[in-house]
Amino acid sequence: MIPSSPAHHIPTLVSIYELGLNEWYRVAEFRLNAKGSVELRLCNGSACPLALHWYREGIETPATVPLVTAADGPDFMRALLRPFLMSYCRIVDESSRPASHPDSDSPQRWRHHPVGTA
Repeated sequence: MIPSSPAHHIPTLVSIYELGLNEWYRVAEFRLNAKGSVELRLCNGSACPLALHWYREGIETPATVPLVTAADGPDFMRALLRPFLMSYCRIVDESSRPASHPDSDSPQRWRHHPVGTA
């Protein structure tokens, strides 16, 4: 189990951005739904192998033995925010972004992968 971050924050939206041609592009997002399940959405036909790997195989951090998987819901979302050394990829907690935000779902095309079907 992952220790809670300050104030027991449980991220509900974590986005992954990749660097391309001097600009950051959102390529995937993990959402924690009301049932406590994690959903992965891939943006604009992006494959985002890193997001798919974490979603399918789990995340290993010093605080998580064994791996934390998407089936672990809130613990998985917290594990996504653990520091990773990556220069081409950013992981951003966007939980405070309102559902009506223009970038929520549209105009981008998303592929939805519920737990166990990705």
